Parts: sequence; structure tokens; C-alpha cells
Amino acid sequence: MIDFLTKTGLNKIYDINEFNQKNIILRDGRNATLWVSKKDGHGILDPKYWEATDFYTEDYRNQFSANLNSYTSPDDHINIYKKINKRQFNQFKDKVSKSTKFLEIGSSFGGIIRQIDKLEIKRCDALEPNVQDATFLRSKLKNTNVINSFFEKNDFKVKYDLVVSFAVLEHVFNLKSFYSYFSFCKIYK
Repeated sequence: MIDFLTKTGLNKIYDINEFNQKNIILRDGRNATLWVSKKDGHGILDPKYWEATDFYTEDYRNQFSANLNSYTSPDDHINIYKKINKRQFNQFKDKVSKSTKFLEIGSSFGGIIRQIDKLEIKRCDALEPNVQDATFLRSKLKNTNVINSFFEKNDFKVKYDLVVSFAVLEHVFNLKSFYSYFSFCKIYK
């Protein structure tokens, strides 16, 4: 039972006694266990039900697309999310200048990074574990270094001025290691 807190890096934040076990059914029909915090309602799927890392690198885009019942092409995906990506970009665009070193974690098909790529800043990196998404990004972006990998598997030597990530935390395996990288960052609200 303690294993799920250790694997997520939350063993120093939560006490095991703060959780209730809840039986759930996953989308694929399998029975699973969700550990639910009594204090805040945060649920953590038991690690034995986590997807293998190759799911995100290879199979994720085939199962999860903008259209629930069918595959969505990269260009269609960008058009569907154009408005929301623009709103996301507007949240931080005033922090970007020609001297900015920028990293986006979980770039997907590039709805946000494409806007940064056009600015020709000092350094622009996109981190995307899905092979199909990373290949598409490389074909479309001329000023961006696309890193096809998981965040946890990188030893970043660059000190970025601005790091953004949208809709990614639910895919992070160890929140403690993810957050520790950003301990030196200024948080903009």
C-alpha cells in the first residue's frame, strides 16, 4: 500500500493513513484500485495499473485524440485546439523576448510551441515523448529543438528562462522529481 506514495514521490507530503482504497473500473474494462486522499479528494491510481512507458511513446495518440471515436490527424488536432492554445500562449507571451531560453514539456502536436517557434528566440526546446507527435513537430518547426523523450529521462544542462506545460501533470509518473527540477524557477500567476 505504501508503494504508491513512494513511486509517485508523494511519501513526504502525504501520510498513508490519509487514504482510502476505492475500487474502480478503467476505460478498458479492467478492475483497478484508486487511492483517494481523505483530506483533499486527490486520487492516485495504484502503480500496478499504470500504463507502460511505451504506451505514451507509441500507442497514446492512436487511443487518445481530439475526436473521441476516431483518429485525428495532426493538422486537424491543431485546428480543433487553436483557440485554447492561443489563450494558453497569451498567459505567458509577455515573458518572452529574443533572449529567452524556452522549454515546453508535453508539446503534443505543437499548438503552443509553434507560436514560440515563429518568434526566433535564443533557444526553443520542445519535450514530447510520443514518437508520432515529435516527428510531426520536427517536420513543422524550423527554430525548435524537439526532444523525443520523457522528462524524467533527461539531464537538462540548460537553465531555461521560461518553462511551460499544459495538461501534463496527469501523465507524470513521479511528481516529486518533476517538481524538484523547477525548484529554482519563479512562478508567474
